[in-house]
Amino acid sequence: MPADEIERRIVGFQAGLVAAGIDCAVIVEASGLVYLTGVMADAHLVVPADGAPVLLVRRGLERGEAESPIADVQPLGSLKALPPLLAGRVGLELDVLPAARYLRYRDLLDGCELVDVSDVLLAQRAIKSSWEQGRIDAAAAQLAVAFAAAPDLVAEQDRKSTRLNSSHGYI
Repeated sequence: MPADEIERRIVGFQAGLVAAGIDCAVIVEASGLVYLTGVMADAHLVVPADGAPVLLVRRGLERGEAESPIADVQPLGSLKALPPLLAGRVGLELDVLPAARYLRYRDLLDGCELVDVSDVLLAQRAIKSSWEQGRIDAAAAQLAVAFAAAPDLVAEQDRKSTRLNSSHGYI
């Protein structure tokens, strides 16, 4: 994914954080991580309302460093590394975060106010850039080719099935 696309997404997300009065967000679910980092990793992305994000990777550090344009990629050996990076109102993806995980963060981030950042992230994801629109158009073109070929493929399969069934006396 192009670095400028990730930067556009981060900047837009940070503007949403500011508007919502959220000091920082911790993104842990796969779809949010891929959207904001460009990489599928077992990681936590800390996005301050103002400043550079930090990608904390539990497994696959080399992949995170190689594939994501996020400048600050660090290993995450333990969730105990999170509290020093977080303060104030901390946004979590409460629409998809399992309850057990939420409770773990609540206990770990005792001095922080945990709030839902889902709407901020979803609003950002709804805004499509020209790069994203190009990817959508390319996927739609591939589907159009597949759907155009489908009737002929189904008809051919039907002919083969009819021949097979009649040769075995089923018709």
